[in-house]
Amino acid sequence: QRAGGGAGGGAGAQRSGGRDGDSGRSGRGDQFETWQKSNIVGTPEQVAEKIDQYIEVGCTGFIPWCVDYPSTQTMDEFAKIMAKYR
Repeated sequence: QRAGGGAGGGAGAQRSGGRDGDSGRSGRGDQFETWQKSNIVGTPEQVAEKIDQYIEVGCTGFIPWCVDYPSTQTMDEFAKIMAKYR
């Protein structure tokens, strides 16, 4: 099984990624709280905790999608988190 989602919409570690100003909505238009629950997003510790939960239920891979592309900031943070799973 694979899981995607996270920071700004992809698996990552940016806490506020994807939030559209003060509207309370994600970049996709979802309510931010709903979007946050269905994506891997938060502090590095929160992201690692959510990844652990996915692994516990059998997830064996993650496909990151980062709204800050082409910047590599979110991907760099995600790589640091994922290094502990090697």
